[in-house]
Amino acid sequence: MKPVDKITTKQLFAVIFVGLLSPLIRLLPKRSTELAGTASWLAPIAAFVPLLLFGALILFLIKNRSRDEGLANLFIRSLGKYIGGAVCLLFAVWLLFYSGFILRTSGERLLSTVYDNGNITFFLVVTILLALLPARGEVKSLARLAEVFTSVLIVTLAVVFLFSIPGIKIRNLLPVSINDTLPILYSAIPIVDVVSVWIYMTFISGYVEKGDRTAKKKLSIRWLSYTLIIIFLLMVTTVGNFGSGFLTQMQHPFFVMIKNITIFNIVERIESVVIAIWIATDFIFLSALLIIISEILKTVFKAKKRTPFAYPCAAISLIVSLIIAPNAFVLETISEVIVPIIHLALALVVIPLILFIGKIRKKI
Repeated sequence: MKPVDKITTKQLFAVIFVGLLSPLIRLLPKRSTELAGTASWLAPIAAFVPLLLFGALILFLIKNRSRDEGLANLFIRSLGKYIGGAVCLLFAVWLLFYSGFILRTSGERLLSTVYDNGNITFFLVVTILLALLPARGEVKSLARLAEVFTSVLIVTLAVVFLFSIPGIKIRNLLPVSINDTLPILYSAIPIVDVVSVWIYMTFISGYVEKGDRTAKKKLSIRWLSYTLIIIFLLMVTTVGNFGSGFLTQMQHPFFVMIKNITIFNIVERIESVVIAIWIATDFIFLSALLIIISEILKTVFKAKKRTPFAYPCAAISLIVSLIIAPNAFVLETISEVIVPIIHLALALVVIPLILFIGKIRKKI
């Protein structure tokens, strides 16, 4: 890693924020609504405490690293050279699968929302090539790009949510009773699942400049609050517009909603802009995943540069995306069952356990 290839904590959160929006809109609000029905719009409130604890774990990881160290270094220090290296490789394998999954879902969404008769292989190849461009360069370049898109995304979302308010019907959001408490807690699980992707970004925390610990805490709480506010508005507007029964029958409720938004009698332009921005978030997220995987491999094999690993990682991700699912039903099962279970297990069980072992061995 070059000494000049450094990013700020704010830029790291920008990469996380941009990357999270694509899986958030893919899973929410449909998955939460299936679990809690009309009351699902309260799921972000139920998710606040577990996500706050999760943010504390990320800050712990960043705090306990040495200079230029990422999560892979902490694994190796905690478990030893061979076991730690093996665990790192297992994470790399999972993230290769996950990057292929993200690539495939991006292509499928593009076909279902814009190009019904398009060739998915073409879109997958183009997307991974675009993602490879930042992945093979410096981390700070991707971070700066994410910063720019963060502003664009926030403005775009603000416009979408503002003009979707007239379509909200109170009867679609109420009544909510005490009997909905348990379903609401269950409906927070998909939110925690998606936001657990944060933990993977600590693999590149070695590129983050050292800074004031208190400032980092405030920054993490601020970004977590932004994310939950956006999730809350996403839930309220989609559930409020369609109702829980109708919404769960849709494949992409958010994109259906933006098709119905009218701004000065212009519909298609808004829809096209939103979809174009979401394609951009997909390739930024994929670039971040490729950087993370190549950084893990660089650490394990003690290579001087991570760039050479980016090319085979991109190729494997493309292959996975092509063979991961023969049909939409299998892809949906992977999305709603396999990926959430593994995410939550890694983020809430495996990583804390490794760090606990490291603390006991006094290695971190």
